[in-house]
Formats: sequence, C-alpha cells, structure tokens
Amino acid sequence: MELVLEGYKQTEVGLIPEDWLVKTIEEISVIDPENLSNSTNHNFVFEYISLEDVNNGILKGTSEIIFRNAPSRARRVIKKGDILISTVRPNLKSHFFVNQFIKDWVCSTGFAVIRTNGSTNNKYVYNHFFGRIINHQIDNLITGSNYPAISNKDVRTLKIPLPPTLKEEQAIATALSDVDAFISSLDELIAKKKAIKQGAMQQLLTPPDKGGKRLPGFDGEWEEKMLGELCEKIQDGNYGESYPKRDEFISFGIPFLTSKAIGKNGILIESKIDYISLGKHKELLKAHLQIADILFTNRGASVGAIGYVDKRISHGNIGPQLTLIRANKSMVSSRFLFHSLKSDSVQKQINSNDSGSAMNFFGIGETSKFKIQFPLKIEEQKAIAQIFSDMDAELEQLEAKKVKYQQIKQGMMQELLTGKTRLV
Repeated sequence: MELVLEGYKQTEVGLIPEDWLVKTIEEISVIDPENLSNSTNHNFVFEYISLEDVNNGILKGTSEIIFRNAPSRARRVIKKGDILISTVRPNLKSHFFVNQFIKDWVCSTGFAVIRTNGSTNNKYVYNHFFGRIINHQIDNLITGSNYPAISNKDVRTLKIPLPPTLKEEQAIATALSDVDAFISSLDELIAKKKAIKQGAMQQLLTPPDKGGKRLPGFDGEWEEKMLGELCEKIQDGNYGESYPKRDEFISFGIPFLTSKAIGKNGILIESKIDYISLGKHKELLKAHLQIADILFTNRGASVGAIGYVDKRISHGNIGPQLTLIRANKSMVSSRFLFHSLKSDSVQKQINSNDSGSAMNFFGIGETSKFKIQFPLKIEEQKAIAQIFSDMDAELEQLEAKKVKYQQIKQGMMQELLTGKTRLV
C-alpha cells in the first residue's frame, strides 16, 4: 500500500491537500461560448488570431480580416479573460491568455476557448495548461497518434485540482504572474540591448567617410578587401569517407562541430557539440581548429551563422556544413573579423549572392569573395571588437538569467499547482 503524507490525499491527478477538490474543465467553465455563424454580416471586420500567431503564451500578432474573406476556421469569438488552448499539437503549449480588453476579436477553431464561470480564477486555470498535471493527461490522449491533436470534448474532460477558496487560487496566480512579468521585463531588456548593439555595429563597422562613427583617439584610413585576402586559411569541414560514422561518436572526447552547435551571437551550444576519439581526430586531416578561428555555416536554413572558436573547442574538428576561417592576424583582428561577418553589410552579401540552390550552399570560392571593410590599424579593430564582445557578454548574461527564472517558475508551478507548498 502506498503511503500518503498526513494532510494529503491520493487522487486521479496525484497527491493533493485533503481540502482540495478535483474537477473537470467543463465543471468550472464554458467551452467555446461564442462562435460566428454563417449568417454573420459579410462586411464584419475583426482581428483574427491563427494558430501560428501564438507561441508558448506569447501573441506574436493578429490579422485584420473581413468576414467574407475570412478562412473557415475564423469562428471563435473571444473576450478579455478568455483562455485559448491550442488543440492542434497541444504538447507545444501554444496557448494564450487574453489579458486586455478587446473588441471584435476572433480566433481559429484550432483553439478551444475556455471562459471560467466565476467559481475559479481564470489565470490559475491557465497556468495549469503549462504544468504537469494537465499536460500529463494531454500526453496520454495524443500518445501513439500520427497527428497529435485533442478535441474540444477532450478539453472538457481534463481534470484540474482546485484549492478550497478563490483567495488561494488568486494568491497562486499572482505569484506565478509576478515571475512571468519579470521574465517579460528581461525579454524587453534583451530586445533593447540587441537593438543598441545592431545600431552600434551599423555605426562602427561603416567607414567614417561613408557615414560611420569613429571611436575617440583613432584616425587613419579604412580599406575594403575580399575575405580571402584577409585570411591565411579558408577551409571546409570533413565529409565523405572520412566523416565519423554513427558508432564513432562518443559521450566525451575531441569536440566535433556541425552547424547545429552554432547558436545566436556566435555562442556555442554545448549540448549540440558531438565528440570523437583522439584516434579518429588524427584521421581527419582537414580543419583542425585553433583558438580564434571563425566558423561559417555554409548551407541550409542557418546559412550565414557565425561562430568563434574558444579554448573549449580549439582542439576540435568540424563537419561539411561549416567552413573554417582563420584570419591573417598581421592584417586583421580575429574578433573584428568575427563581428564583421555578422554585420548587415556581409549578411546582405550572403542573402543576395547565395547559389540559388535549395541548400543555399556557399563553397570556399564564394565565401572568399565576401567584401570586408576595416580600419588599417589593428588597435582600432581590437577596440571596436571589444565593444561588441562586451555587448555579447551582457546579452549572454541576460539570456542565462532568463533561463534561470524560467526554471524557477517551473519549480514554483510544480509546488503551487499541486498544493505541495501553500501560500494561504
């Protein structure tokens, strides 16, 4: 017999406090309370939310649509306080809480609209759709399905644990909303810092005679050269017979990078780095990495992504999706070149000069022709690069802080939405 902690009881949704109840979503709300009919005025204009407009609780945008031109899915009428639950691929949690007053807004029938009946706090209910209890039920419903989806009937039967009072529900919802607000403030700060960096790159990587801004204390000429003229090596990665076979990848050893390991701002994604043995590494004659090498993603959806080789991977190797770029340090700072390759100027060259193939492949010859503008004095190059590196470090810290608080919120949800920790 399973032991149950004093003050708790075992239920169909797991262990919850003795004074909590378990109810279905249907018992505490109305599902899809309002829908547009076929007799709706054909000139009726509304704001439309499609499934693609919502991502993990964030509304990315809406579309203004007139009813006569509206897609057949544009039918669910929504109001402030409604909860939109994605019934298509619900495991992606593309749900949304309507937090503002809106008039004439409609969402897709791919959402189930939950309008609580006043007996429960709507934000408390909404948070449960990102928690384990409801998502465990959803996972059971879609397991084994080729097309993961749930019906509105499924939503009605989902079970949710409820504290004995609205006051406690409100306290839980407020605590979680406070963390959400802090995470949102970090998102806004990150977006602001990125915009500042983008502006700084536009100014500092443009020659002064073409409208660029110069750092105090520097003068002298700028030049424009092709990338190949500024490098001692531009080399593609290993492929064909030499490429490591599946059973040659190991849990730890010599780093072996593919394009998946190059993240935003050139930050390496540790979890996406593969490893090979020292013996296999010695067999690979191409593209042995050194500190301050630059990695260029030469094909696919992420073409143009740029990475910087630090000491963690400086003894590693790369696959064919990456090109190794090694600066001639007597002419150009590696860091300056790294940031230049991420500039609007070079990225426009990448976007306009791709090969036109489905893979958007850039060979060594094409990569060597990228035009780079740079000050002749290495000291000025290093000073410019340091500004961008400091900005990247600040952004990395903010991103890490955001991840930390997202993890904190997940922990809070597990504690608060199950009654393991009580606020009242």
